[in-house]
Amino acid sequence: MEKTGVNIQLIVEECLRGNRKAERKLFEAYYGYGFSIAMRYASNREEAEEICADGFVKLFRNLDRYDPNYPFKPWLRRVFVNVAIDYFRKHEKYNNRHLLEIDQVPVASDEKELALSRLGYEELIRCIQQLPPAYRAVFMLYAVEGFKHHEVAEKLNISVGTSKSNLAKARKKLQELVLANDEVSIG
Repeated sequence: MEKTGVNIQLIVEECLRGNRKAERKLFEAYYGYGFSIAMRYASNREEAEEICADGFVKLFRNLDRYDPNYPFKPWLRRVFVNVAIDYFRKHEKYNNRHLLEIDQVPVASDEKELALSRLGYEELIRCIQQLPPAYRAVFMLYAVEGFKHHEVAEKLNISVGTSKSNLAKARKKLQELVLANDEVSIG
């Protein structure tokens, strides 16, 4: 039994039998978690809703691949992250203007570190959502999901150098957004 108060093994078994009530129960139990993952990759709520909907479609289509010997939540997370990557690729033609190579990574100042420490979760998510899509995708995969640059490059069909460049630019832009947000909340 997971923290949701739901016996996931029984629900998965019922879902695999085509039980619509079990599917609804699974959806309701994990919608918030799936949506929170989608929000981290999306530019706005509408995109997050689309990613979340696609995530549940993919989850239900591939439920037979879930191994009940392992926790359900990490498996769901992987499905949703992959759906977010697919969403990024699907909309990549609009994002390519941000795929640039650079040589140097900016260093954070103490002022930037202080602003980041005062930032709440919701404010940070709003700042991340303001990043250009290519930067946001690399940032989330590298900094949040823990992928290595070669893995990010493979998933997004970009070079390792572009992954590193976009991460550096994402961090710099995020610092600017955090500082701007900090100035607004203080002053």
